[in-house]
Amino acid sequence: MPKSAGSLGFQFFTIFGVAILALWMAVAFTLQTAEREALQKANTEGRNLARSLAEHVASSVRAVDLVLLHLRAEWSESSAPFADHVARQQQYLKHEFVPQVTAVGADGRVAFSNTPALQRADLSDRQYFKFHKERGADELYVSAPVRSQLTGQWVILFTRPIHDRQGRFAGVLTLSVPPPALERVYNDIELGDGATITLARADGQILARSHDLARAATVSLAEVPGLRADDAPAGEFRRKARVDGVERMYRYQKVRGYPMTVIVGQSVETVSAPYRAQRRTYLVSGAFATVLLLAVTLLLISRRRNKEETERNRARLETDLRHKEEHLRALFDSFPIAVAHVDKAQRVTFANRVYRANYGADDAGRSMREYVGEQVYAVLEPYVQRALAGEEVQFERSFAGEDGEIRTRWLRYVPDRDASGEVIGFFGLREDITERKRAEEKIRKLNEELEQRVRERTAELSAAIQTLQTEVKERRLAEASALGLADRVRAMARRVGEAQEGERRRLAAELHDGVCSNLAAIGLNLALLQKQLPDGDAASMQRRLSALVTQIDEAKANAKDISVDLRPLLLHDRDLRSALEEYGRKFEDSTGIAVEVRGADSGRRLPAEEKIALFRITQEALTNCAKHAHAKAVAIELNTDADHLMLSIADDGGGITLTGGNADSQGLGLLSMQERAEAIGARWQIESTPGEGTRVIVSVGVI
Repeated sequence: MPKSAGSLGFQFFTIFGVAILALWMAVAFTLQTAEREALQKANTEGRNLARSLAEHVASSVRAVDLVLLHLRAEWSESSAPFADHVARQQQYLKHEFVPQVTAVGADGRVAFSNTPALQRADLSDRQYFKFHKERGADELYVSAPVRSQLTGQWVILFTRPIHDRQGRFAGVLTLSVPPPALERVYNDIELGDGATITLARADGQILARSHDLARAATVSLAEVPGLRADDAPAGEFRRKARVDGVERMYRYQKVRGYPMTVIVGQSVETVSAPYRAQRRTYLVSGAFATVLLLAVTLLLISRRRNKEETERNRARLETDLRHKEEHLRALFDSFPIAVAHVDKAQRVTFANRVYRANYGADDAGRSMREYVGEQVYAVLEPYVQRALAGEEVQFERSFAGEDGEIRTRWLRYVPDRDASGEVIGFFGLREDITERKRAEEKIRKLNEELEQRVRERTAELSAAIQTLQTEVKERRLAEASALGLADRVRAMARRVGEAQEGERRRLAAELHDGVCSNLAAIGLNLALLQKQLPDGDAASMQRRLSALVTQIDEAKANAKDISVDLRPLLLHDRDLRSALEEYGRKFEDSTGIAVEVRGADSGRRLPAEEKIALFRITQEALTNCAKHAHAKAVAIELNTDADHLMLSIADDGGGITLTGGNADSQGLGLLSMQERAEAIGARWQIESTPGEGTRVIVSVGVI
């Protein structure tokens, strides 16, 4: 009995799983071994290097210490030939890179130095001097790296105390060793990128470093393993460096006999780089092998399944094809137009219901000539040949039907091509468009009628527009005449105003020169007559003469007021604001109504007629206020901007009722103010509400 596809697939996947598991176990074991070997190699190299460097440092420090002890002995014997002793030791000192020897006295001043610039310098504030002076013990002191004041380079000071014969502190002997002398050995050792070699004191002070000493000298390693006295002589640890933040694997070795430790650090990134490369190779190879095994397994399963699937698909496709053909035939049969397919031999391979009904044939496989008849085929043959040649053809054919009516049909032949693009036949589409043609003909006739009506209506509208343009032209002429008449009326009003002002000036002059002078003369004569009367009739005559003199004075004052009103002398040598203030004071004295003038004059010169018109409007407004408003106070305000001056007269009286929003029906006073404003081209406005007062506003342009 043959196995099912599912059972066969399970067997293949089981074999695949076992093979993949064995493959990846081997990869994992190999990678683990490679990582362990890489770490062991790095540990061994670091440990051996740290031990060798510690011995080298011990040897170098011991050599420097021996030089210090020898020179201190020579110094204690006699200081005079000490320079000769230093010179004799120069060759040995060169091997140890010791460029500077200094002897410091008990007072901290330099007693000797092979560097002349340090002679008699005060070094009592140095850490090594304080250390030896306070401790009193004979021990070697190694300083932190410092910048030399003479050379500007980093140096490490090796110092020992000097004692006199009584064992008292007598000074310090120092040897300056540049850290590069220690670094030369470190830099010759290649440990890979990111590796460091550090020499540190027991208190965590870094004495030398393979690179970046300037920054490392300020960092303390007090908490690092290997520096404390109770730490093992050698060891290892892993951490991020405080100097540059790089994670490293460290091996340390204490320097025998001295409180110093050599620390060798290798970058974890560098140490693991070969292992990572090997791991990447193994992982890629394992992945490739996995994919290959999976592909082989899937290929075997796929071939078996494809064979079975092909057999099932063949039966399904045959069924689907038969159903689709039936569906396509039903779809074409539902079309309202005739559809047929003709092959390259001009045989009809398919015809839908409309096509068959039209030509009365139901069987396919017949030639197109047999389907449509000789007469129709003779008409269609040129288009058939063009379609079989690969051209898409579209045309219309008209003929007389059985009822004698002309009928029109639309035909379209679309080439049918195979996969290679060769024409293997064509699709024929045919539609009876007789009704559409008739409708198009009706629409054409309707369009012609509509165009005729449009032309007629356009002619009528053109005539109407011409008439309207004539009326507009006549109206514009009338408006121009009206505007000219308004300008003439305004000019006439201005001339009338000027004539009135001239007449007022003339009357004022006559009143002042004639009537007032005569009244003054009569008053003087009456006063003289009063003095010359005899004493007997003095009492009654005096009373009559006094009354007569009083009447004459009143008549003279009235004549003077009339003269002033007719010709405002206040405007002759003052600006408008000053004239309004003076007139307001006189108005307040005569009527008891408080007058306040606010604002400032524009500073620009107003024409005389505009100044007089504004003054007269103010006079008329105050007169109306005194006669009709029953007001207690009046506010006169002048405001100016760049182009206009605005005059406002407002009272707190009873107000008036405006008819139609203007002053035409409010009396001669308001009408006079409006005419004066319009005469100088100003805008005039009155605002009033019964019980809330009245406000007159005049705005005139300024230059």
